[in-house]
Amino acid sequence: MTRVLSCAALLFFCGAAAQAATPPSTPSLADLLDLEGDWRGELAYLDYGTGRRAKIGMAARLSATPDAAFLVTEARYTDPGFDVFIMTIATIDAASGALVESYHRDNEIEKFVYSFKSAAQTETGWVFTFEDKGVDDDRPAMIRRTFSLDGDVYTQRKEVDFLDDMGPNFTFRNETVLRRSDAPVTFGDFRQREPEEQ
Repeated sequence: MTRVLSCAALLFFCGAAAQAATPPSTPSLADLLDLEGDWRGELAYLDYGTGRRAKIGMAARLSATPDAAFLVTEARYTDPGFDVFIMTIATIDAASGALVESYHRDNEIEKFVYSFKSAAQTETGWVFTFEDKGVDDDRPAMIRRTFSLDGDVYTQRKEVDFLDDMGPNFTFRNETVLRRSDAPVTFGDFRQREPEEQ
């Protein structure tokens, strides 16, 4: 993925024109920091070479920085046949609600900013959505990132809408589904790549 430079908040207004405008409902950094802990699950992704989805076992440890300003995610999986360790550092811009994230892998660091799209609280958690232009598979694309918590299940989903084809059409790119684990994650803790059952 390439660096995303644009960042614009979406403002929502309620009711009739005579009513006062309400502040935008933005994602909460506190909600992200509540994800601290050990997690195990799977990363599913679309293999552009075959056009099929595949799944990779994943283990992750999430922690807040001492100043409670960032969520740090350390994760490990196979890709396939070799070990991958990644770290992301993420925060929510208080003014705009944008997701600001750095991605660390193989001695490289990339920074991304995704504009706030929507936020909702649910009975068992929350759903946050962000979008911005970028590049995927060497093609210009609108990239949508959706983060959700449903009880003890934390999901990150990425969808892309390629801008060099006809019309808006978001398609699946990858998704991580993690479940909170009582046992501490160790970084020998991951599974070999297994094809998804169709």
